[in-house]
Amino acid sequence: LAVLVATAWYGNNIAQEFYNPFTPTNSRFEFGQALFIGWAAAALTLLGGVFLCCSWTKGNGGRQAYPRSQSAPSAAKNYV
Repeated sequence: LAVLVATAWYGNNIAQEFYNPFTPTNSRFEFGQALFIGWAAAALTLLGGVFLCCSWTKGNGGRQAYPRSQSAPSAAKNYV
């Protein structure tokens, strides 16, 4: 979201300054490759977040079910 906000804000500033009649012609910026890459990165990041949220399973609370060991713990083990 931070990348999307930053690129949209900068794109808005560029558009406002481009159509401002008081901005000199030689100092007007246009949309460049970095702005489009920022929008694409934001879109792919949001899409990845949606996929991550959709892959969440609610069946066992999201925990991996491991089989319990059949052997009883030994009292003679020394733990460090």
